[in-house]
Amino acid sequence: MVSAGERAMVVFFRAGGSNLSVLEEAALVGVVRDDVTRVVASIPTGKEVDLPLNGARAFSYLATSAHAIPSAITAYGGSEQVERIALHASAPNAK
Repeated sequence: MVSAGERAMVVFFRAGGSNLSVLEEAALVGVVRDDVTRVVASIPTGKEVDLPLNGARAFSYLATSAHAIPSAITAYGGSEQVERIALHASAPNAK
């Protein structure tokens, strides 16, 4: 487990939909430490999406369909995984 002082990334995640029973979209933004070279979003379909880092070492991702909402985000330093954060999204009133 990584302590708060050792975190490789800080991530803000939001998911929602057109009503409280539907999950249709998600957005995430974050920043990474200097030693992180790559960030990847894992999609439940098995697809992995590389999230480019800007000059401020920040990244973002927007899912416009339920099938594109990420289940996890992973930071790498070179080829080594330095942190993985599971993302949990569910509609508040889903049945």
